Formats: sequence, C-alpha cells, structure tokens
Amino acid sequence: MAVIALSVFAPVLHAAPPAKTTPALQAVEYTALEDRVGERVVIETTFNTTRSGILRKYTSVVLTIELDGGVELTVPREGIRRISLAGAAASLETSAAGDAGAQKN
Repeated sequence: MAVIALSVFAPVLHAAPPAKTTPALQAVEYTALEDRVGERVVIETTFNTTRSGILRKYTSVVLTIELDGGVELTVPREGIRRISLAGAAASLETSAAGDAGAQKN
C-alpha cells in the first residue's frame, strides 16, 4: 500500500513595497513663471529632452533652472515646447482652483 503525503501551504501574503510617487505636474504658460522663481519646474524642449529643477531666473527670452546636481542651465524661450510645475506647487494651485466657487450651507 502506497502512502501519499500531501503538503498544503497557505499562500504567503507580503505587503507590496510602497509605490514611488511622482510629483504632480501642471502645465503652465511661459509668462506665468515670472511669479514662480524658486519653485520646481519641468521643461520639455524642442530637442525632445526633459529637464527639471528649481527655477532660478525668469526673463522674457530665457529661463535658468538649477538642476539636481547644482548645475545651472539656461534654456531659450524658443527652445521650450512645454513647461510644467512639479510637486506641491502644482497641487496647491490645482486645489485652490477647485475651491473657487464653493460655498458652505
């Protein structure tokens, strides 16, 4: 007579590692950056590159950002395809816009 042993194990559940969060991005017009010096921006260029950093200088013809490594990069206005605010600055503006007409009863 053969003995068959069955081994039954309950599946082990592991918590998923925390998801990496990416900063919320909000597209803005070039001229809106005049009051955003010191905030984090993401610039998509006409050369199909993306650069992100802290906006250090705004003029009507160029933006200067400080990249994460501390290097300053100047981007001419005509070389910019799209500009977005990143992180808390973008989410604050989004939530403020959503509350514009709200009233308490």
